[in-house]
Amino acid sequence: MLYWIIALFHLVVMPIAAVHALIYKRDHRAALGWIGVILLFPVAGPLLYFLFGINRLRTKAQVFTGHHLPVMFFGYDRTSPPLLLNPDPLIDTLPNPDLARVGSRATGQPLLPGNQANILINGEAFFPELLRSIEEARHWILLSTYLFGHRGEARAVIDALIRAKDRGVAVYVLADGIGTSYSWRTAIRALRRADVSVALFTPPSLLPPSLDINLRNHRKIAVVDQQVGFFGGINIDDRHMVANPHNRHPTEDVHFRVNGPLVAELTHLFCHDWDLVTGRKPALTELPCPTAGRSVCRLIDDGPHDNLN
Repeated sequence: MLYWIIALFHLVVMPIAAVHALIYKRDHRAALGWIGVILLFPVAGPLLYFLFGINRLRTKAQVFTGHHLPVMFFGYDRTSPPLLLNPDPLIDTLPNPDLARVGSRATGQPLLPGNQANILINGEAFFPELLRSIEEARHWILLSTYLFGHRGEARAVIDALIRAKDRGVAVYVLADGIGTSYSWRTAIRALRRADVSVALFTPPSLLPPSLDINLRNHRKIAVVDQQVGFFGGINIDDRHMVANPHNRHPTEDVHFRVNGPLVAELTHLFCHDWDLVTGRKPALTELPCPTAGRSVCRLIDDGPHDNLN
C-alpha cells in the first residue's frame, strides 16, 4: 500500500515540478538539468527541486517591500529603435551610445556624470584605502559584506569601526546571515559588544523556520560620510591578501573606490537593504555629495532580488 501511495505522489508532483522548471528557469541548461533530476529520482527529485531549485528571491523581495517588482521586457524586433523608459540626454554624448541605451533599458537607472573611480586589485590595495577612510570618518559609516572574517585585515577593520563608533560616528554594518557563519560570527559578536549597529541578512533559523539558502546578499559596499564609496567583489576577509604567504585560501578579486554622485546611489542602496532587514532606515545626517571627476557612471542594482526577465 505504501508503495502505491509513493508512486501516486510522484506521478502527481513530478509533472508539476517539471512544468514549473520548464516555465520559470531562464537558463535552458538549468531547466533541463532540473527536469532530469525530477524524472530520474522518484519523490526525491521533485522534493529537491522545491527545496533548492525554486528562486524565491522575487517573492521574498515583494514581501519585504510590499509591492511587486517591475518586470522588464526585451523585444527582439531589430527593425524598430529600442524603447527607453526614461530617455537620458547624456547617452548621445558618450563614445558608445548604443551600449548606454542597452544599460538604460535593462536597469532603468540614470547615468551620473561627475565621478572619479579608481580600481583596487586584491586586498593589498583595498584594505589600506578602506581603513584610511574609516579613520577619517566624522559623521557615519555604512558597510555591507558577505563574508566578515576576524583575523588580519578583517580584525583591523573591526577595530577601526569600533574606534569610529567610540568617537561619535554612526556605524551601520550589514552582513549576510550565511556568509558570517563561515567564521562563526566572531566579527559580528565583537561589533555588537562594542554597541555597533549590526544587522544580518536573512540568517537561517528554526523558529520561525527560515532556511532560504539561496536568498543571500552578496553586496560588498562601504560608504563614508557621503564623500567616498567602495564597491566590488572583495569581502572583509583576509583571504583577499593574496601576497600573504600564510594565506591558505588566496582569493583574487577587484574593488573600486569612487567619489562623486555615484556615492549617493550607493548610500541609497545600502539604506534600502537595511530597511528590508530591520524595517527602518539608518539615521544619517544629510551630507553633500559633490562632483569629483569626469567619469559617467551608472549604478546596476543586482540582487538579492532579480528584476530582469
